[in-house]
Amino acid sequence: MIQKARPVLKSVMLFILFTCLLRCGGEAAKIRIVEDFNTGWKFRLGDAPDGQIPGLDDSSWRDIRLPHDWSIEGAFSESHPATPGGGALPGGVGWYRKRFTLP
Repeated sequence: MIQKARPVLKSVMLFILFTCLLRCGGEAAKIRIVEDFNTGWKFRLGDAPDGQIPGLDDSSWRDIRLPHDWSIEGAFSESHPATPGGGALPGGVGWYRKRFTLP
C-alpha cells in the first residue's frame, strides 16, 4: 500500500513546489525595476577634494552619459605622459558622480 502511495505523494509534492516557484517568481518580476544606469552622471575634469560627499554642490559639473572618456576630448600630443603608444592623449584626474536612491 505504501509503495502505491509514493508516486501520488511525489506528484503532489512536485505540484506544490512548482506552484510555489511560479508564484514567487511572478511576485519578484512585479517589483523588479530595470533602469539605464548610464544616464544622469556628472563629470569634472581635475581634482575634487570633497567629490565623494553626497551633498556636494556639483551643479557646475558637466552632465554626461556613460561610457565617457574625457581624455579623447583633449588634443593629441607626443609630449603627453601617455606617449604615442598610449594614444598621445592627455592624462590626469577626473571625477564622476551619480545620485540615485535605493528603496
